[in-house]
Amino acid sequence: MSKMSYLTQKGSLSDVTFLYGDTVQISEHNRHYEPVLGSSLGARTYLATLDRSFYTPSTPSNKVLKYKRLDELNKRKTTLEKKENSIIMLIRRVSSNLNIPKSGRERAISLFLKCARKIAQSDKRELVLLAAACLLIAVRELRHAAPITLQEIVSAFNQNGVKVNPMKTLWAIKNIEQLLGNRIPLRSCKDYVWRLTQEAIKTPLVQKKLKELEINPEIYKHRLALLAIMLLNKVEERKGGRRPLITALASIYAADRILAFRENHKPILTQRIIAQIGAIAESTLREHYASLFKDIVIKETYLTMLRYVKGRSS
Repeated sequence: MSKMSYLTQKGSLSDVTFLYGDTVQISEHNRHYEPVLGSSLGARTYLATLDRSFYTPSTPSNKVLKYKRLDELNKRKTTLEKKENSIIMLIRRVSSNLNIPKSGRERAISLFLKCARKIAQSDKRELVLLAAACLLIAVRELRHAAPITLQEIVSAFNQNGVKVNPMKTLWAIKNIEQLLGNRIPLRSCKDYVWRLTQEAIKTPLVQKKLKELEINPEIYKHRLALLAIMLLNKVEERKGGRRPLITALASIYAADRILAFRENHKPILTQRIIAQIGAIAESTLREHYASLFKDIVIKETYLTMLRYVKGRSS
């Protein structure tokens, strides 16, 4: 079987390459997926460039042939394509470390490839920065399904041996906005409420208090989250440019105080517990609570109690 020329049909949804007499289809839009060997309905195979342990004397000949064909395609990739593929693998590892849903991971990869082709950047450090920005955009689009912060993404990249600057990542998001002409959504405080409420209820001290008061943790968790979201809706116009995570923590602290008053027991969540969950200073939590929620808590507790007392005495 003679080796045929390497042909690529550009301008279509997928590039069709003729190699060793067979057709290899590689979708240009989904280049991070496994290439398809044979016809368009053929089986999917994956070129294990890092793990070739399957290549043994007992390996079937058809599997070896598939590997050789994919290896030939891999050698013909440009330097930029090889760098992009290594960044894609990095995005997959970071997504796995952060438990990002598959839809978020694939959205980040698709966005990365789209932006990388437009800017044609060959510097790997800039590509890594672009990947971090695309991953942050993807988790923002998922909203409460992926309540992951910028600091957590940066930390995950660092754990994989790649340093990422948080401020440069935010600047990269601005560049992506200009590049694509789309407005990138901002992170909402409400996206963090459910995650933070779950973490607060799981702490041993809170579990102990709930057990002493004979309160169902699941019911209390749902009531706390719903009330925190209601409080955030009330301060929507006042929160300004405050960090969404800290504002969400302050709303949970305020919601706990209101629930404690309604159910006639002491507050369950302390400032120390909530500050430890968000890895912030207690003074920061107090400042956000005092400026946003304190007046609402006073209105819902002490003023309500005073009106009740006056109504009974009259």
